[in-house]
Amino acid sequence: MFGMIPFFLFSGCGDLEPEMQDTRSVVLKMDFNQRSSSRSSQTPQDDDVNSHKTHLILALNLKELDSQPALKELSINYRNYDSITARKLMNPLDKTVFLEIPINTQMKIFAFLFKKDYTIPQLKEMDVDVPEAPEVGYYGQLTTVSGVQSQTFSIDANTNILSLGITLKSAGTDIGEDDPGFPPDITIPTMLLPYIEQVFAVTFPTSNSTPNYTFASTKAGSISYGGSCYSATIIATIGNNTIVFNALIDGYYDDCTIKVTDSDGNESNTLTIPPFTVDTTVQYTPAPTVTFSPANGAIGVDISGNITITFSEAVRNSINNTELTDSNIDSHITLKYNDASGSNINFDATINTDKKVITINPTSNLFYSQAVYLAIGATLEDYADNPITAANATFTTAMDPSLEAYYPFNGNANDESGNS
Repeated sequence: MFGMIPFFLFSGCGDLEPEMQDTRSVVLKMDFNQRSSSRSSQTPQDDDVNSHKTHLILALNLKELDSQPALKELSINYRNYDSITARKLMNPLDKTVFLEIPINTQMKIFAFLFKKDYTIPQLKEMDVDVPEAPEVGYYGQLTTVSGVQSQTFSIDANTNILSLGITLKSAGTDIGEDDPGFPPDITIPTMLLPYIEQVFAVTFPTSNSTPNYTFASTKAGSISYGGSCYSATIIATIGNNTIVFNALIDGYYDDCTIKVTDSDGNESNTLTIPPFTVDTTVQYTPAPTVTFSPANGAIGVDISGNITITFSEAVRNSINNTELTDSNIDSHITLKYNDASGSNINFDATINTDKKVITINPTSNLFYSQAVYLAIGATLEDYADNPITAANATFTTAMDPSLEAYYPFNGNANDESGNS
């Protein structure tokens, strides 16, 4: 039983010098793409493969394995590779795994799929004789690089995206000594097909008749548009691409698609743009104003009271146009003693259903006679894309009542003789 898995490696930040054997933190992202052989061998079924909850991914540095040549060959016994340090568990839901890969070094990738949930220590240490011992359901290795059959790959200081193919095999069959990981009559699909995904959606709703849309592509190529949306931008580059749609009339758009075709004629997946509404009749609204309570400069503030930030209109997250909720609002707020460099004050914040009022509740009473610094960044906006201006306020809490002293006054308040 065989299946193909395309891997996409997204290189980490910063260029590294090759001669130093530096490494890059890379993200491996896979999609399952099964193909069957002409000998009628069955492929792993999607449901069956996806039912395996633990996906162990190993990256083998061939240079380090010169003294252990046996480890260069794939075996169903994953414990043979305990000395391999580049190992991680892939998240089966989003099909991603982070690994540190040396640059300019020939590498192999081995994959082992297990039916149950396991941790790395459990996979390494559980007794093989116990009933709950990890049992491999599928295993496989790298078989294509850039659409060409190969069992090794390497990255360099300029690598941005590399596509690798992994052939999976059922644990019920063995890989023979002369088997390179796939039978010769299996047609290996081209693994360097462009892959595109959304980065930023069109603002919904938008008063702009020529809205922007941003997507990322694994390959350069020509852009094809489908549905009601078109753009003068017809070339995609590797990485993020922002397109500006041609003028759209007011209305609801739910049929817009894009696709990228590389120089070899390989077509990407079709990306459907989330529905959006164009309404140019919406009047311009100024950016939301921010009001703090207690106000900036306030003194004698109750140490146990709540703090509020009020906006003149509803706001949302300006980074990705998502709704603000009680679970994500805290990250937009700074609360410290004294000033922006002071110590943090722990708090829990909530936002009302109208998305206009944030209530900040410190987890403990504030200290007496202390300056408190409150700030909110320019990471919020109204629903017309107008961002707020970053703002802050500083107030001072009340004095400890136990330290206050009261003295009776028996003199004449108008007597100034003592001032001469």
